[in-house]
Parts: sequence; structure tokens; C-alpha cells
Amino acid sequence: KGISGIQDVSDLKEPVKLFIDIKQGHDPDVVLNQLYEFSPLQSSFSMIFLALVDAKPRELSIKGLLTEFIRHRVTVIRRRTQFLLARARKRKHTVEGLLLALANIDEIIRIIRASKTQAEAKIGLMGVACPSSMMARALGDEGFAAFQQERGAQDSYTLTAVQADAILRMTLGQLVNLEQERLGNEHAQLLAEILELLRILGDEA
Repeated sequence: KGISGIQDVSDLKEPVKLFIDIKQGHDPDVVLNQLYEFSPLQSSFSMIFLALVDAKPRELSIKGLLTEFIRHRVTVIRRRTQFLLARARKRKHTVEGLLLALANIDEIIRIIRASKTQAEAKIGLMGVACPSSMMARALGDEGFAAFQQERGAQDSYTLTAVQADAILRMTLGQLVNLEQERLGNEHAQLLAEILELLRILGDEA
């Protein structure tokens, strides 16, 4: 009623496009409302958005659903970033220990060979000192500054218990094949990764 003709001009660019011709004397708005009411031109239906919020089911609005989804994604990203940060820091600490050992590789190997037990070797390794000047050359300015911030400014540095354990897990062949340049590059990459992960954790936006 009120429509004199319909032309389907749909194409690939516009998959759904119709021209509706209105009979003279009919109000287009009235015709449109009739189409909404008596044809599938406009359909409505109700929905319930049910989601787990803090492990409890809650009915949410669309805005609430989006808010909770974003909150969940932030939590997931934060946990993943914290895991990656802990892993990078652990590896950085190990690499620093390997560089300390490399500066005294002959003494490190002598202690390992002469020790009767792992515990004896660990105590011996933790007593080997590396001059700060050698660590500065191995780590570079930025790396050594970060190292000093964690360990404090000292004339020399010794292995921590964790670093000594890491060295004792290696074979003598692996120890003698350590390369200062490769370890220094890895340390720089780990430091950059740590700074980026800290930036992500500090960005609440």
C-alpha cells in the first residue's frame, strides 16, 4: 500500500540496494514505517549477555560486556608480560654469571675439576672474583650501568649461588666454548627486552 514499484539495483559493489517508488499523495515516512512493521525490512530480538565476572555468572549490558572483555584481556596480557619479564631477568642473571666465569675460565675449570662434590665446587666458584673493569668491557656502558644498579658499585664481583648452580649444570666443553661477544650481545638484547616489558606493565592505557 502506497508503493507503486520496487527496483532491485543490487550489484557486486552494493549487494543490497533497492529503489522504492512511492505513489503520489502518500507520505514516504508512513510507507517506511509500514515496511518496518509488515515486512522483514527491520527485525528485532532480545538477547541476554551472560558472562563470568570474578568467577561468578553475571548478566551484562553490551557496554558492561565490552568492559569486562577489555579487563580480561588486560589481565591476560599483564600475566604473560610478567612471566616473560621473570624469564628474561633470570636469563640475564645467568648470562652475567657466565661472563664473570669467562673472565676467570681457567680458575673456574680448575675448581670444578678439583672439587669432590657439587657443594664444594659451588662454594669454590662463589669465591672467584672478577674485576669490575672486565665486566664493564664485557657488558658495555648501558649493560654495566644496569648491572651496577642491581649489584651495587664494587671493585670486583663474585658469582651468586644461582649463577654458580647454572655453571655447574654445564659441561666443561660448554664452558670452554663460551664467547664473550655472543654473551655480551645476548645481555644487551635481554636488557632491551626487559625495558620493553617494564614499559608494557607500566602502561595502564
